[in-house]
Amino acid sequence: SLGDEYAEHEDWRNAAIVYETVARDVLENYGLVYDDEGELNDVVYQCTEGLAQCLEATDDPPQREGLLRVLFDVYRWDVDSGGYGIGEDVPDRILELANLEERHRVAHWIRNALPEGDSWSDNYHRQAYGAFLLALLETELDDESFLQISRETGRLHDLVDRLLALKRVDEAAAA
Repeated sequence: SLGDEYAEHEDWRNAAIVYETVARDVLENYGLVYDDEGELNDVVYQCTEGLAQCLEATDDPPQREGLLRVLFDVYRWDVDSGGYGIGEDVPDRILELANLEERHRVAHWIRNALPEGDSWSDNYHRQAYGAFLLALLETELDDESFLQISRETGRLHDLVDRLLALKRVDEAAAA
């Protein structure tokens, strides 16, 4: 509510501080509270929506980067925690609001978050991050770059779909 009050007065910096603090504190303590009704998810969702509103309202590059970082951190927490659904709307909001340079920055964060192992969990993380990475860079990727990211992140359906669209049937069958 305090963040919303700051936002109503277009005090975006203070609104962002409140939204970030609440979201980070909830995620930091998530396992300490039984949340069978999803109230904590709702609180974080409201914070990410508030952060997105702050992002939309500011054109200050350092502040925008900070807001994007918080949004990405919420999304990363969810992916790394196994997918509770917290922050599941964050990629869409970033895709909607980030400019080209900011998309590249988020893509860099995603690449740094990609796990190197080969466990089921590592593969899940790579696929989740891969979907976001492909969406972020979609308009800039040539076919080979798209295929490379799909391979690296285990996005088999994306890989096969693109290979078939390119009429590379033998490669698609092999994949």
